[in-house]
Amino acid sequence: MKLSFQKISQNTWFSLAVFFIFVIFFIMTLWGENGLFRLVELNRLKTEILHEKQRVLEENLVHFQEIQRLKKLKYIEQQARSDMGYLLENETLFVIPEN
Repeated sequence: MKLSFQKISQNTWFSLAVFFIFVIFFIMTLWGENGLFRLVELNRLKTEILHEKQRVLEENLVHFQEIQRLKKLKYIEQQARSDMGYLLENETLFVIPEN
């Protein structure tokens, strides 16, 4: 009887040890440094960064187009006339008040 009790006890201890190892691996898989929850957070962050990158690229394109327009003398003249009221020689400005 004593031998069978020890054998059952050894099997029980072995089963408990395997169970605890499994639980530890399961916890590490979910909450560990490189666990599933970290993976989900990194994926969300990646999506956020890609959206921000797209927004910045679109903003850069707008600025690039403005730079290209500013390199053209006609555009600079148009801006000077509309923004600062610039007049060429022999031009007269007529201001008509609105009613």
